[in-house]
Amino acid sequence: MHKVASNIDISPAKITGLFMVLLMVGTAPRASLGQSQSGAEAPVIRQGGLTYSAAIPTGDFGDVLDRTSQGVNLYLGVKAGSLPLYLGLDFDIGQYGSEERTVTVGFVDGTFETTSSLYQPHISARYQPAGGRFRPFVEGLVGANVLSTSTTYTDFGTTVEAPQDVDETSVAFSAGAGVGVDLRLARVKPLGILGLTGSFYYLYGSEAEVPVAQGVAVADGGVSTVSTNTSVLQPEIGLYFEF
Repeated sequence: MHKVASNIDISPAKITGLFMVLLMVGTAPRASLGQSQSGAEAPVIRQGGLTYSAAIPTGDFGDVLDRTSQGVNLYLGVKAGSLPLYLGLDFDIGQYGSEERTVTVGFVDGTFETTSSLYQPHISARYQPAGGRFRPFVEGLVGANVLSTSTTYTDFGTTVEAPQDVDETSVAFSAGAGVGVDLRLARVKPLGILGLTGSFYYLYGSEAEVPVAQGVAVADGGVSTVSTNTSVLQPEIGLYFEF
């Protein structure tokens, strides 16, 4: 035991040196992540994100749905000239629920299952100055909310798509803004810089005929709809990358 201990150098100089190495590793990413070889900060030309996205209905829309859409978001942006402005595309896809209803026709019990989905394609304009590890931003979005249902019918263990006229699709204008921050973590060759991102948006949605899954009208083979706004609050968190 003594011999092993005697081979371990725990001098103050070694401890200080180890601390300095750890400190440099924690603070050096500005040079290795965001700076060129000359020492000047290299501009981010292309960036993107893949995040978990929750669309929380507000106002009458929330009263109608009474549930949150759970989905994923994909963002891609390209720097616009010399300005700290990124133009790109922002696309969300999520589901805000499904409902089942059992129907008896003669001696056969069948089940209709209707899934309600929310698609949100937007054009993005993001103002994001350069700045080391942490890159806060303000973003504006203009696009659409597309709400749709997909229905299947099951009996005797066999599932088929219901007739196309059973389902409903509604499109509404959408626009809004949000704030967020990107955190650079590491450079992964040859992909680029990876990190984390978090943001929060308010997206106004115009009035539309919103398909309601729980309103499946089996008798006439249709889906109930309700006229309401389609505005949402939308937090997002996930992965950030530069390439």
